[in-house]
Amino acid sequence: MKTNGHLSLSIFTVIALLLASCQVEHPPNFSDKDLERVAVEVAEPEEQTNDHPIEQYYHQLIKALATGDSTDFNRLVHPEFGCYLIESPGAIPIITRVTNIEMIIQSGAGRPVLDFSSILRSLELKEEVLPVVDCDSPDGFYTKSGTFVQDINTLAELKIWEHIGLKDTDQVPISKLAKTVKKTIVNTLGFTLYFSQINEGWYLTFFDIRIPCTA
Repeated sequence: MKTNGHLSLSIFTVIALLLASCQVEHPPNFSDKDLERVAVEVAEPEEQTNDHPIEQYYHQLIKALATGDSTDFNRLVHPEFGCYLIESPGAIPIITRVTNIEMIIQSGAGRPVLDFSSILRSLELKEEVLPVVDCDSPDGFYTKSGTFVQDINTLAELKIWEHIGLKDTDQVPISKLAKTVKKTIVNTLGFTLYFSQINEGWYLTFFDIRIPCTA
């Protein structure tokens, strides 16, 4: 996937410089001028339609995580079906329906969900076969590093919700939503995203922040 013209290397650099000096424990406190500049430079879809490339929705999410902007985040979440956070504070994964971006920012067993020092690498989205978990890799937990998107739905195949002690009634909405996933994004620096195509738009339906090879 080629990067949108509005998302050039210079834009990546602007955002990287803004985020590099921030404490990772909390969303950075941007000035109004900084936020305005980022909002202008980063192309974002004004509405959820199939006409926008998935990279625009992904960059909208990165900006929402960096700024803690619930408005940007909520635009990515389907108003009826919502978004589920998958995390693993212990040996057994936990799936929680997310209603506020703070629930994601403050999760992750004390680690930052978004690595601000590596924001430049997080922004570049490549359309190719997703990396595979490799616990013996010297450069991380995957066979390659970066952020990748593929038209694949591994979540529906894994069926995590069937193995973590959820009641059958709680599994039903999760299972149904998982079947709608059309695109999977793996950011090897910290998370996996699942986007569903619902009606005329793309929505973030599952957000997996589990760390590979730590269970």
